[in-house]
Amino acid sequence: EVRVVVQEKTLVGYVQYNGTNVCFDSDGIVLEMSETAPEGTVLVSGVSMEEPVLYQKLSVSNTALLRTILSVTKLLGESGLHVDSVEFDENSNITAVLGSVRVELGQDEYLEEKVSNLTAIYPKVASLTGTLNMTAFTGRFEPVTFRTLDESTVPVDSSNEAVADPATAAADTGGEGQDTGNAGD
Repeated sequence: EVRVVVQEKTLVGYVQYNGTNVCFDSDGIVLEMSETAPEGTVLVSGVSMEEPVLYQKLSVSNTALLRTILSVTKLLGESGLHVDSVEFDENSNITAVLGSVRVELGQDEYLEEKVSNLTAIYPKVASLTGTLNMTAFTGRFEPVTFRTLDESTVPVDSSNEAVADPATAAADTGGEGQDTGNAGD
């Protein structure tokens, strides 16, 4: 008697390499290389790598960065949020893009807390356009701010209360962070 157990691997993200979408699973194994990106996967950019090989681990420049990529794509995938892309800068700071909202997550510290709180915060800012700064967030009720395109800053309560209206928030905070050059708008 032979018993075979098949467990299908799920794609969690992809990187672009020479015009090809290199799709990988939660272990960083390249499962597919195609011209189209599979639905439900997250584009990871700002990562340098060697030529990918099908059914091999992504050949990212350092293993710590690969662990961070896998961790952040897993956490965001489990969050239920629709993430368009995850960007890494030259200092390995992480930014997640969700529609018109950029979420600055910073370094690979307190990622679980940041993503967990992002699921509560994001609905409050989803209709806005700008940047949510969570770089200093550790889960201890640090301030989280949302900076709109006109550079006005909206404080965001990381609890379950609604985000303040940008105009009201400016009055409540004494106009801190407001661009005073646009007072006639």
